[in-house]
Amino acid sequence: MGDSSTLTIIIPVFTRLEHTKRFLAGCQEHIGDFEAIIVDDSPAREHAELESWPNVTVLYGNGNLWWGGSVNKGLRYLFEEKGVDEDSIIALANNDSEIDKDTYAAMKRSLDQHPTGFFHPRVFSLGSKKEIKDCGNLISFGPVRCRYIINQSENLAPCDLVSGRFLMSYAKNFQNVGYMASNLPHYGGDWDFSLRAKKLGLPTYIVKDSICYVDEETSGNKELPKKSLRAMFRLALTDIKSPRNLRYKYQFIRNHNSWFKTVWFMVLETLKTGYILIVRL
Repeated sequence: MGDSSTLTIIIPVFTRLEHTKRFLAGCQEHIGDFEAIIVDDSPAREHAELESWPNVTVLYGNGNLWWGGSVNKGLRYLFEEKGVDEDSIIALANNDSEIDKDTYAAMKRSLDQHPTGFFHPRVFSLGSKKEIKDCGNLISFGPVRCRYIINQSENLAPCDLVSGRFLMSYAKNFQNVGYMASNLPHYGGDWDFSLRAKKLGLPTYIVKDSICYVDEETSGNKELPKKSLRAMFRLALTDIKSPRNLRYKYQFIRNHNSWFKTVWFMVLETLKTGYILIVRL
C-alpha cells in the first residue's frame, strides 16, 4: 500500500508521446514526487519508451479503450493489482494539459479542507490564454446546458459537471463513485462521473487559484478531417471523437433520467446541435 501522501496520476493516451513527456516534465517541476500510470491505447505503443522512466508504469490497451476505458484500466490496475491506500491522492489528467506552478499545492490545500471533494483547476487555452468554460453547474438536460460561475470572493466554485483534464481527490472517493460509465467511451464520461459523485454527496469544485493549460488543437472536432460541409456535419454528429455525437449525448442524458424524459430532452438537444453546426460549420 502507498503512503497517504503519495500522488498517482492516471494519464490516458493515444500517440502524442512528446505531449506526454512535456506533461510529465511539468509535473516533475511543479509537484515533485508522484507516480504516473500511463494507459497507451495506440497499436503503435510508442509510449513503451517511458517504461524505463522512474515511477512510471505503462499499460496497454487494444485500440478500442478510448478515454473512459483507458481511465478504467488505470484505476483497475491501481485498485485491484497494485493496491493503494484509501487516503492516497489520485489525479486523472490528459497529456495535452500543462499545470501551473501553484496548481497542485492549491488543489491539495482544498482537498485537505474538504476531504470528500473532487477538485479541478480552471482551464485556459495554451495558445490564446483564454479561459475554457466547458464545465459548470447543470441548468438542464434538454438541451444539456451548464453555467460556469467563478465567485471572485470565494476560492472554491461548486461544479456539477467537470472535465478530466486534471481531476483530483482521495482514492477512497474515486472508489466510492466507481469507474467511468462503459456506455460513454470518450466524451461525456467525465461529466457523468462528477454528476454521479454529487448524487453520492461527494461534491466537485473548481479551484480558482489553480490553473491548467490545454492545447485545443489536439482535441475534439479540430482533429476531424476537413471535408465537405455535409461530411463535416455527419462526422460531428456521429464520430466518437466529436463532443456533439448524438449517440453519446443520449447515453449521458439517459444515465440520469427516465426514458420518457430522455426522449424529450434528445429532441431539444438535436435541435440545438443542428443549429450550432449549421452556424459554425
